[in-house]
Formats: sequence, structure tokens, C-alpha cells
Amino acid sequence: MRPEDYLELVAIAKEHLEGQAILDALEGVESDIDFIEKQHRRIEEYNRKITELTKG
Repeated sequence: MRPEDYLELVAIAKEHLEGQAILDALEGVESDIDFIEKQHRRIEEYNRKITELTKG
């Protein structure tokens, strides 16, 4: 995958987090901490991949 592909995955993961937070707030439920942590780990992993690919 190219760095651009990972940037897109980061954007998708962040949008997913934001969307879920909004849904949780609208429904009046607590956010799923495990889901939030999983998404943050994914974002960190994608950012590491971007760094590795762009070190050149």
C-alpha cells in the first residue's frame, strides 16, 4: 500500500470514531471504550506505516 492509502484509512477511522460518538450522544448511551481504543490503535498503526513508507 502507498502512504496515500494509509492516509485514507486514517481519515476513515477518525470519521468512524466521530460518527459513533455522535450516535452514542444522540441515543444517550455511553461510548464503547473498547471500540474507541481499537480505533486509536488502528490510527497509530496506520501512522507508523506512513512513517515507514516515507522515510525513504
